[in-house]
Amino acid sequence: MPQPKVLVTDLVDELLINGLVEAGYAVDYNKDITQHNVNEIIAQYHGIVITTKIGLNADVILKATKLKWIARAGSGMDHVDVQAAAEKNIACICSPEGNAGSVGEHCVAMLLSMLRRIPEANTFTKSFNWETDLYRVHELQGMTIGIVGYGHTGPAFAKRLQGFDVNVIAYDKYKPTFNNTFARKAGLDELREQSDVLSIHLPLTVETRHMINREFIDRFRKNIYFINTSRGNIAPVRVLLDALNAGKITFAAIDVLDNEDLTTYAVEEKETAAQLLAHPRLMATPHVAGKSSSTRRRHAETLLAKILVHSGL
Repeated sequence: MPQPKVLVTDLVDELLINGLVEAGYAVDYNKDITQHNVNEIIAQYHGIVITTKIGLNADVILKATKLKWIARAGSGMDHVDVQAAAEKNIACICSPEGNAGSVGEHCVAMLLSMLRRIPEANTFTKSFNWETDLYRVHELQGMTIGIVGYGHTGPAFAKRLQGFDVNVIAYDKYKPTFNNTFARKAGLDELREQSDVLSIHLPLTVETRHMINREFIDRFRKNIYFINTSRGNIAPVRVLLDALNAGKITFAAIDVLDNEDLTTYAVEEKETAAQLLAHPRLMATPHVAGKSSSTRRRHAETLLAKILVHSGL
């Protein structure tokens, strides 16, 4: 019987490669492979390890005649047609546990940077200025932090807010109870009534796409600080730009965009994104919240354990 083959399409920790080999797989490790190449050779493989670089739509999955599992290093399967995979009994595996702590820390860093105006003050001071009265800042103490989505990164953020003397409330449609004491469960109405800060921790699905729209934001009683480290299409660029200009969002910090391939932007799309990124009350990072020096190893450990379970090994 021929040895089952696995295609690894991006940089991963060697623990995952070694573990797959020890489990009996022949591993083709090609971290520079293109989408086109994957589409051409997918029929050879029993398993595939991907990140956001490679998408697996229904047409590609149809070609994957031997495929038994898809392993995504990270959180979210929005670039995989999971329904098409399910119809072919292909297991879809991801590792949101691997980078939840890193995302939680990033959210805290973004929140403190917004409130303390650190990026602005840093630029100002490096321009050889020392006018302290310009930088009267806001303290985190006493604020209510509203979290939408309480799967992995939501609790990680809530946990890291302990000790700041804040009130943390969280809404999750699919969780009747929380199994920790880092946040109190709240309904959407209460979250909109109480929150000073809104942080998004949702997967991108048909239900959550464009969930954070103008109506959603307008229903908050207070003007809010906004954080999104999940997916850009949950809170589109146009919505954030309009809310910033209207003052409903006091300051926004984002790690994601609707379209993160900036080379493909149409004229209007580029103009809107450029206005948002240039906004004086926006802080942005390039989808790096979950990319600490430790997360690659944790993703490898988590994925390997799940792959072995699905493989019956």
